[in-house]
Amino acid sequence: SYTYFESGKIAIKMHFKDNLPSGLYNEYFENGQLKTKGAYAIGYYDGDWEYYDFNGLQVGEAHFDMGAGIQTAYHYGTRKKKVTIEFKKNLKHGKETYFSKDGEISKIIYYTEGEIDRVDRNPE
Repeated sequence: SYTYFESGKIAIKMHFKDNLPSGLYNEYFENGQLKTKGAYAIGYYDGDWEYYDFNGLQVGEAHFDMGAGIQTAYHYGTRKKKVTIEFKKNLKHGKETYFSKDGEISKIIYYTEGEIDRVDRNPE
């Protein structure tokens, strides 16, 4: 299945099985550059995902097993963690942890099934 920009360029390529996302998923910027590359298994994020900026620089990655896993975004132009997000059943579940450029934890947001439980702005 394809979704298109108004310009006619491909925005999303994905597959469905029994009306659920299944198989490879690719999302693009309007300039044709890959934005997101991943896969689904019966509707759940599955396997390795990669995220890119408008110019093709990798800005994050994720590793999922049937909707559970960790997504990581990098400080721009580095492989240093900017934020890590825990998922369960395709929803934020657990910690969303923010890091300074020197690797110190600056904030933690706690989630349960996609809903914020609390925010710790001064974690120790």
